[in-house]
Amino acid sequence: MTWRMTLVLMALLGCVQTTIAGDDWSDRVTVATVESVSERLVQRFAAEVVSLNHTFLASELSARIEKILVRPGESVEQGQLLVRLDCLDTQAQRALLQARLRDIEAGLKRAERQAERLQGLQSRQLTDTSSLEDAQTDVERARAQIQGVRVELGLAERQIERCDIHAPFKATVLQQLTGEGRWVSPGTPLLELVQISPAEIEVQLPVSLFLHNGSQWQVEFSATGLNPEPVTLIRQSMVQDPRSRTVSTWFTAPDNARIGMTGQLIIDHGVEYIPANLILRREGVLGVFLIESGWPEFFPLEGAQEGRPFPAPPEWSQRQIVISGHHRLPLPRGE
Repeated sequence: MTWRMTLVLMALLGCVQTTIAGDDWSDRVTVATVESVSERLVQRFAAEVVSLNHTFLASELSARIEKILVRPGESVEQGQLLVRLDCLDTQAQRALLQARLRDIEAGLKRAERQAERLQGLQSRQLTDTSSLEDAQTDVERARAQIQGVRVELGLAERQIERCDIHAPFKATVLQQLTGEGRWVSPGTPLLELVQISPAEIEVQLPVSLFLHNGSQWQVEFSATGLNPEPVTLIRQSMVQDPRSRTVSTWFTAPDNARIGMTGQLIIDHGVEYIPANLILRREGVLGVFLIESGWPEFFPLEGAQEGRPFPAPPEWSQRQIVISGHHRLPLPRGE
C-alpha cells in the first residue's frame, strides 16, 4: 500500500469518527446542574471609617478660662462639661437685673392700686378723667419696663449658661488649644473634637453596581483587628465622578470601629450567578446550553455582557447545563 493510499484511508476514518461523535453528543460534553456550578458574586472595596463631625469648640463670651476639665486623648460623652469660664461679672449683672425687676414689680402694684382707686372715684365723679388716664399710663409703663427687664434677664441667663461649655456629641479630644487663666474672646477656639459615635464607613462604589438589586446585598466591613461585621447602607451621593465612574457611598460603622480605620467593604450580592466561562456567543447572541428533552439547546440570556457572570434564574437550579465541550456544539436542532 502506497503512502498516498494510507493518507486517504486515515482521512476517511477520521470522517467516520467525527460523524459518530456528532450523533452521540454526550460523549463530547460534560453537564452539571446549574445549582452546582453557580457561584455567589462577592466584591471587595477599600473603605474608611469617618466621623460625622470634626469641630473646634470655641468660646461664645469674652471671659477668663477658669477650668479645663479634659485632656487630649480623652473620650467624652454628649453633654459632658468640658470647660468652665469665669462669669462673676455676668452673674453680678443678673443679680442687678433681678433687683431691678423686683423694684419695678413693686411699682406696678402701686400704680395698679392707684388706678383702681381713681377708677372708683371717677365713677362717682369725684376726680377728673386726666388723673385716671395718667394712672393707667403709669401701669402700662411699669408693665413694659418689666417685660424689658425680663428680656435682659433672659439674655444674662443665656450668657451664664455659655460659661459652662459642654460636649455637643460623643467625641475624642484631639487638641487643647488654650490654657487655664487665659482671657478669651467670642470665637476663640478652645478644644478640637472629633465625633466618635455614631461613625460611618465611606467607600467609592462603581455606578454599575447600583444597576443590580441592592436590597439583596449582604454587606460586611472587615479591617485589621476587627472581625467582619454586618453594616447597612445609609445613603449615596447623587454626584458621580466622571473619570472613575464611581459614587461616594456611606454605610453604618460597627461600634468598635475607630475613626480613621481603613479596611474592606465586602458586598455579597445574595444572588447565584452563572460563571462567565459558561456563557458563549452564537450568531451574535450570548447564552448557555441547557439539556432540553435529552438534547443540548441554546438558551439566550437577555442583558448578558461579554466576560461577566449572569444571574441564574431560580427556576434553573436543577436544570442540566453544559460546562465543557459547549464551544463545539451547534445551534439547536433544525436551525
